[in-house]
Amino acid sequence: MRFRTIIAAAAVPAATAGLLLTTTAAASGATVTPAVTTAAVTHQTSWTTISHLAERTEGGGNGTWATDDIYRVMTIKLTGQSGGVYSYNATVYDDGSFTAIPGAYTPNQGGSYLGDKITGPDRGWVGGMARYSFTATSLPAAGPNAGVPAQVSGDQGSTSTWYELAFPAGTTFGGNGIGTWGWTYHDNHGQRWADTSANGDGQQLGDGNIA
Repeated sequence: MRFRTIIAAAAVPAATAGLLLTTTAAASGATVTPAVTTAAVTHQTSWTTISHLAERTEGGGNGTWATDDIYRVMTIKLTGQSGGVYSYNATVYDDGSFTAIPGAYTPNQGGSYLGDKITGPDRGWVGGMARYSFTATSLPAAGPNAGVPAQVSGDQGSTSTWYELAFPAGTTFGGNGIGTWGWTYHDNHGQRWADTSANGDGQQLGDGNIA
């Protein structure tokens, strides 16, 4: 899967306010000095966003070969904090369908597949995921879906940096970013193509093809 665009999201940190307890001496009518208890301030440690990606172009070994219609679920987890820098792990899961483009080069162009083209209309299922490890100078954005658009049409937001969509403007990112990733495509004719970080981006003979 070539890294393209979409939109991401986050959630709102929660804080508890201090509690003011006032007691009144019933017999004398005098007010006793209030006792103030401040609850510990905590923040949210996990955020989940859901986006529908329509008409998202799918890249292969020689250009665009299909369009996707998928639902993307992203989970971001806070793993640590040092000063003003937060550490996170994130996971993106995709599930949906693809529509192949007749006449386009097949997604696998490696070895004997070189020059092959998609022969006719074809549809099928696509599913996959990506894992990330990164740092950021803020918590995810407040608001619905952490600011990540719930509906996206076309190529918006790169998959390789999808988690950045869940953070406020001006956030600085570091760390490893995207790590392992992989997507698998199955068409209606029993063909299969695997595109992963462990198999040369789907350009090896054993990765299959959609033709």
